[in-house]
Amino acid sequence: MKSSDVVKKYPWYVKLFFWNQMRRYGQVLEPAKLWGRTPKVFAALALLYGAFDRKQSPIEPSLR
Repeated sequence: MKSSDVVKKYPWYVKLFFWNQMRRYGQVLEPAKLWGRTPKVFAALALLYGAFDRKQSPIEPSLR
């Protein structure tokens, strides 16, 4: 089974994250495929990571 066939099984909002990974890394990363199996948890984790990763984050860069 092709990777693109596997990605088709995920909800649209998870596919947005996959698209971003394809753009940044050239592939959908395996951890994202695993977390994508539970879309609500994946979305919450992605939002949390996004909050930590933003430039205005109050957390020191070395901790991020």
